[in-house]
Amino acid sequence: MLAGWAHDHSIDVAFVIAPRFTGGPDSFAAWARSIGAQQDGVFLTAPFYPCAAESAGSIQFLRQTPDPTVQLVRRSRLEEIRAQDPPHYRDIFDIDLEKLNGTKAPQSVAASVVSHNERMLEREGRTEIQGILDDIRRDRERSYARLMPLLRQ
Repeated sequence: MLAGWAHDHSIDVAFVIAPRFTGGPDSFAAWARSIGAQQDGVFLTAPFYPCAAESAGSIQFLRQTPDPTVQLVRRSRLEEIRAQDPPHYRDIFDIDLEKLNGTKAPQSVAASVVSHNERMLEREGRTEIQGILDDIRRDRERSYARLMPLLRQ
């Protein structure tokens, strides 16, 4: 499956959902990295896990999923996106000082994502979002509890 995705250049993003993974967040992150390594680095991986520590940053907090999940992103596609970042340097002779006083410094894609996440968490409330994620997790547990007897047959 993963080898097929690696060779299919129309696939830029894919997800592997591991509902039966029993290890903790650190072992899951290691397993996620191993998936990327198996495909010679064609994909970069990001682990999404059912819970996040209280002190987790916005990215880890928002990566909570009902089941352990690995996001695969084609490295070449991500490099294309990152190449669209505005340059982090300017020729001083090309700078319009009047215009410079009124503009914000450009952000990288990664910094923009973090900034967006933090504004959203502030606007919506971390406690409220955690409540929604907990409700989704409880629904998952109820659904799996109903399914497990059927799977054992």
